[in-house]
Amino acid sequence: MVVVWELSGAGGERQRRGLRLIGYAFAALAVYLLVQSTVVLAAGDHPRQSLLGSVWTAVTAAVMFALAVAKARTGRALDNDNPVLRTAGRVTMIDGILAAAVLGA
Repeated sequence: MVVVWELSGAGGERQRRGLRLIGYAFAALAVYLLVQSTVVLAAGDHPRQSLLGSVWTAVTAAVMFALAVAKARTGRALDNDNPVLRTAGRVTMIDGILAAAVLGA
């Protein structure tokens, strides 16, 4: 949503605000993952494996990697080399890496 909002307008302040919002969202994701993993480890929970879950996670990883590449390529191709779209691409790449890590676990 931040990328669409940022692309719908112009100006350096809009880009800076977009980058900050993406940064806040990424920090919130990191805090959520830290808290969630700590709770799961402390409780000793172990998730069950399922074929459907594994397939869903594999598809998610593939889509995230493809989106990350597309966002980075589009961000570079825009007239002003859009940093917000390139940053969103990096965050999407991390989402793909997280999905791949779940598959590897």
